[in-house]
Amino acid sequence: MKLFNLSEENEEIFQDAFEDAGLHNYMQLKTMGKNKQKELIKITRNNEVSRFAGNLPDDLINIVVYEEAFDKLDLEEKKLLAKDTMLGISYDDEKEKILIGVPQVIVTVAGRHNEGDKLIDAAEKGVMAIMEVEAERQRLKEEIKEKKAAERAAKKNNR
Repeated sequence: MKLFNLSEENEEIFQDAFEDAGLHNYMQLKTMGKNKQKELIKITRNNEVSRFAGNLPDDLINIVVYEEAFDKLDLEEKKLLAKDTMLGISYDDEKEKILIGVPQVIVTVAGRHNEGDKLIDAAEKGVMAIMEVEAERQRLKEEIKEKKAAERAAKKNNR
C-alpha cells in the first residue's frame, strides 16, 4: 500500500477544485496516490501525534486517490469527482474548525444497474433525510443552550 505523488494532471485537477471551492483560504491540501484502496478518493486528516511528530500544520487535509482506477475516467469525470470531493470538506468559522464528511448513502453498482435512477433518487432522499435530522438536532441543541443561558441569567438577576 505504497503512497506516491499524483501525476501532474491529477494534482492540478484536485488543486483547481480545492481553490474553486475557496477552501485554500482556510486550509492546506496534500494529495497523494495509492496503488490500492476500497475508495476511489478518500479524505483524511493527520492525527495529533503525527502532526506533532512530523511537524505538520494543523490545517492540512489529505486526499488519497486510487490513481490507477481514477485514470480510467475521462477528464470531465475526473473534474466532477474532484469537485464533489471538495463538498465533503468545510470550515466552521464559529468554532474555527475544519470539518470532513457529509451524510452519504452507498449505492452498489449492481443495484444501480438493476434499479436505475429509482435507486439513486432513493439514496439522495435518504441523504436529505439525514441532513434534515441533523439540522433539527442542531436546532434543538441551540434552543436548549439558549434556554439554559436564560435560566442562568434569571437566577443571577434574582440574587
